[in-house]
Amino acid sequence: MFLPTALKRSPSLALLLLTGLLAACGGGSDNGGTLVVPPVVTPLPTFNPVKINFQPQGSAVPAGFVADTGASYTAARNYGWVTQASAGTAAAVPLDLTPNTRERPTGTVRPQLNTFIHMQSPSMVSPGNPAPGAWEYALPSGTYTVTVAVGDAADNVDSSHSINIEGKVAVASFVPSASRHFFTSTLRVPVTDGRLTIDAVGGTNTKLDYLIIEYGDRPSVRPASPQDGELMVNPASPVTADVNVVGSAIDSASLSAAAVQLTEHATGTQVAAQLNTSGGGDAVVLQPNAPLKPNTQYDFAVTDALKDTSGLRFLPESRSFVTGSATTAGTGVNFEQVALASVPANPYTAVEIGPDHRLYAATLTGKILRFNILPDGTLGALQTITSVTAANGGPRTIIGLRFDPSSTADNLKLWITNNYFWDGRSPAQDWSGKITLLSGPDLGTVQDYVVGLPRSIRDHMTNGLAFKPGEPQGLYITQGSMSSMGAADPAWGNVPEHLLNAAVLKLDLSRLSGVTLPLNVKTEDGGAYNPYAAGAPLTIFGSGVRNAYRLVWHSNGQLYAPANGSAAGGNTPGTPSDLSGSV
Repeated sequence: MFLPTALKRSPSLALLLLTGLLAACGGGSDNGGTLVVPPVVTPLPTFNPVKINFQPQGSAVPAGFVADTGASYTAARNYGWVTQASAGTAAAVPLDLTPNTRERPTGTVRPQLNTFIHMQSPSMVSPGNPAPGAWEYALPSGTYTVTVAVGDAADNVDSSHSINIEGKVAVASFVPSASRHFFTSTLRVPVTDGRLTIDAVGGTNTKLDYLIIEYGDRPSVRPASPQDGELMVNPASPVTADVNVVGSAIDSASLSAAAVQLTEHATGTQVAAQLNTSGGGDAVVLQPNAPLKPNTQYDFAVTDALKDTSGLRFLPESRSFVTGSATTAGTGVNFEQVALASVPANPYTAVEIGPDHRLYAATLTGKILRFNILPDGTLGALQTITSVTAANGGPRTIIGLRFDPSSTADNLKLWITNNYFWDGRSPAQDWSGKITLLSGPDLGTVQDYVVGLPRSIRDHMTNGLAFKPGEPQGLYITQGSMSSMGAADPAWGNVPEHLLNAAVLKLDLSRLSGVTLPLNVKTEDGGAYNPYAAGAPLTIFGSGVRNAYRLVWHSNGQLYAPANGSAAGGNTPGTPSDLSGSV
């Protein structure tokens, strides 16, 4: 979210009042997961969850866990340690890592985080086996949900922890800090060779705490923030968690106090909070209604009351963290987030202050809410503008919101991007993005300028808008990708990227003179628009921008757009043949 740089104090405060709602609305990482019907997962005859704690011999075993004390893999046990170099092969070499187990209890974290095993023991550590090890467990072929935790309860921050599960990255070079000692991650992985393999390739002195193996027929929580065992957490921060979906997105109707909980550890008192998910339904967002108590331990839990849109219940998961002291920045400027009775709950997507000194807030469903800004910065009377939904015969998701440079208080001109509304259940329609101008005292005049912009089946669509200073006819637009990571995959309907996708586009309004509106820019599937043609009104300004939500022109003359990263699991394109072999 980019804030205007020349707002007066009151508008800035008014704008801030809605930023918390915008943050809860979405924009997190995407997660692979087909849209409507979950893939068929053939149940195993019997499979009970496996919970392994890595610890020295003689240490107390956490409830529900089985101790692994570093013994080498044997066929009789069907699990244990092998050399990293031989892991995943039919001739895996057993390795004894018994000397590499440690216990460092602190009393401030869950028992399974107090012990670990060095997967890559530094040569100077004694006792220890410096040979890098990998852990394997014999399993029937199938898809499994695997949780791993790395870290050291002591103040040792000399590691770069990396964990790969069946070759998929679960922990990528996690470097601990004084307040964050641990990292917990969960992946769904297929096992096809009879053994689950976990290695630390890419890491340095990786310390594995525990792991849990469950059958992969249910959605689950991926990394959460704060992380398990984290200290000095900002009491005003939200609690968030990405998720692994099996067949579809989170069912927002199942987000409830029974499904997602934050409780004070000492008293068991549940914290009152607002719950939300991302636009793609692949994250949980819990925002407490008030700042948490300082220097207090809290437990975050997702229960099986949380479901995805295909009806599958989530695997229960829990984390624990400790808040720090409430502090204020030493900048001389402090902001306060205040809930206002005049602001109704809505899936807000963008805010803009108009030339009439009123606040405009767009929504996922196409409504625009207009508020008077009072002298103290709070928001007063509300007007709901429904011209977009009326003109389109139903909801349209508005993402971009920008007043024309020529707009005045008496002559409002508001540019918007608007898209086919995705309800999270059925695929959104491709080629349904628009750039539209709203005008008139109540923005009641609706004129589509550009239609036929591409749109993914999920939450990647035509996003933000910005005018370049000094270029009143140049409107810049961010256009989301069709896929997760650049190549078609089942999670995104197997739709390939189009010419105008994953890019920053430029609409030269001066080139629309004499053009019959709206301009149809559909490039494929029967469309013939060419952004490279001489005099083309809509062109590609910059390509390879996956799914930037906003963009802003800086006073230094440069355009900035945020990078929205992808979750693991999406397909990536191969190197073009004309580039292969080049340096």
